[in-house]
Order: sequence, then C-alpha cells, then structure tokens
Amino acid sequence: MLAWSVSLRRALVLLGLVAGVVITGWLSLLLGSNPLPPGVVLQALFDPSQDVGAVVWGSRVPRTVLGILVGGSLGIAGAVMQGQTRNPLADPGIFGVSAGASLAVVGGVFVLGSTSVMTTRPTSPESKLRRS
Repeated sequence: MLAWSVSLRRALVLLGLVAGVVITGWLSLLLGSNPLPPGVVLQALFDPSQDVGAVVWGSRVPRTVLGILVGGSLGIAGAVMQGQTRNPLADPGIFGVSAGASLAVVGGVFVLGSTSVMTTRPTSPESKLRRS
C-alpha cells in the first residue's frame, strides 16, 4: 500500500509539472509584443497560411520550443553536476564553469573589440541591412 501511494504521489507531481509546462507554453504562444486571442492562435497553428500564422510559426513557436529545450537542458545539467559532486547544493563554480565563461567573454571583447552586448559590428549583416 505504501509503494502505491508513493508512486501515485510521484505520478501526480509529474502530471502537475507537465501541466505547468503546457500552460506556460500556451501562454508563450498567446503573449508577445502583440498579444493574440486563443482562438486566433489555434487557427494559426492549424492553418499557417494566414498572416497570423507567419507570426505564430515564425517567431512564437520557435521561441516556445527553444525555451522548453533550454530549460530542460539546464535542469539536466544541474542534476548531472549535483550527481557528479554528490552535493545537492552544487553550482557551476565548483567545476570552474563560471571562470571559463568569464574568460570567453574577455576573449570575445579582446578579439571582437566590443564593449557592450548591444553593439553590433559594422561588418555584420544586420548593420548592412540598416544602412541600405
């Protein structure tokens, strides 16, 4: 009886987490710089030939899928790090990940000459489009 209640509890927790991801994904499809009604999003998901379909399939679906994949990947990376160190409070500083990321930023600033994340290089394709 105890094993069944533990597995039922785990199933309910898993179901709640999956429902949270689905609800958050749905909200990600609805919300943006121009919020869309749920009916319009559903219609655009099944008929992408509309103008709204280009917005939904061109930016909102990739944003949602990428967010779910990145979030899951970060969760797995954290679990692996905690498992490898056998420390439930493990953080990236233990393996030197933070120091390596700082080194990469300094190297990028040195090589590319950029001092801000928001600056674009004059030779980038985006800046060429802005000038034309």
